[in-house]
Amino acid sequence: MNKQQLIDFEKDIAALYEEGKIKGVIHLRDGNEEKLIEIFKSIGIEDYVFATWANHLEALLKGIPPKLVKARIIEGESMAMNFPDYKFYTSAIVGGICPIVVGT
Repeated sequence: MNKQQLIDFEKDIAALYEEGKIKGVIHLRDGNEEKLIEIFKSIGIEDYVFATWANHLEALLKGIPPKLVKARIIEGESMAMNFPDYKFYTSAIVGGICPIVVGT
């Protein structure tokens, strides 16, 4: 995904939240799309990604389909989206991803 697609995705999520269609907590990001895109150029399909509670852009850049990410967010799972098939794990607990990394 490119920078504008990432921005548009987060704007769409923000609009859904404002409309009351997302009942859970969400953490949106902006302004670091270019840096994330650069980082993810080095991440392959077989690589694991471990992220924090603000993970939407990382999920998209890992190759998880936007519809799947959006569905999880709408279900209220924004802050702890795990996609084992994509080797993508998150934690909503500050510092909580470290034990997951070690266990993996």
